[in-house]
Amino acid sequence: MSVDKLVGQFVARTPDAVLISCDSYAGPPVERHIDVGIREMTAVSVAAGLASQGLRPFVLGLSAFVLTRAFAQIRQDIVLNDLPVVVVGKGSGRALAPMGPTHCMPYDLPLLAALDPLQVFCPATSERLTTALEKAHARVHPSYIRVGTLVPVLDTPEQPAFARQPTPAGEVTLIAAGADLETAYRAAGRSPRPTRVVALDRLLPASPAELHDVRGAVVVLEHEAPGLAEILRSQLPSTTDVLVWRPDDVRDGSAANLESVDDLLRHIDHAVQTELTIKETS
Repeated sequence: MSVDKLVGQFVARTPDAVLISCDSYAGPPVERHIDVGIREMTAVSVAAGLASQGLRPFVLGLSAFVLTRAFAQIRQDIVLNDLPVVVVGKGSGRALAPMGPTHCMPYDLPLLAALDPLQVFCPATSERLTTALEKAHARVHPSYIRVGTLVPVLDTPEQPAFARQPTPAGEVTLIAAGADLETAYRAAGRSPRPTRVVALDRLLPASPAELHDVRGAVVVLEHEAPGLAEILRSQLPSTTDVLVWRPDDVRDGSAANLESVDDLLRHIDHAVQTELTIKETS
């Protein structure tokens, strides 16, 4: 199901919600819908005004444009006034790479990291996007929903039970968000090592509960969310050695192909060897 359809359906059934789009809405008709055209700055400022009067605006636009063109309005109109506006950025990361670099937004996380109390969600599936919309609506603070490539369903392998102490040699934790979860689960299913996947639906800040059981060698997937590892370093134990995985070929928006999984498996082996070397020399 498309992002527009999910957002439109959510707004239609939520009495205080208003949809504000930027000439890119292709979902079902919504009674409370304002399309401002290709005017992202106007969309955000209008949303701030509606939120100040008790409504719950959802701004829907392409991530590459709603963030770059309207960043000042997001910061000054929404975040500094702590208004409950939800911005939904479509095509985040490299999801729209086939349309060229103008439509890519690979550096949005570092840009958004300074905007406290903004929370950033990164759903991977249609179901998780609906959950993110519900959680963002329930907040009384601003939210950003970062939507890259929605995968139909996540094939989640059974995760092995992990002993807390001592950490088994060769154990691996993959941390991923958005469509990178598909690649992570495929790699975990093929890895000969005990490999666990930590799925991050909220990136800023990441949930402490999600990071609580990170064990062994840690690989952070950054095809979908460049900059994620740097954000997580402050939330992981200082002794954790983090290896970053980015596929070499990012011409299309999907990383979950055979070559990407094979490349990630090589990174897993390297991460395990690095962790074992650190243990031997410490």
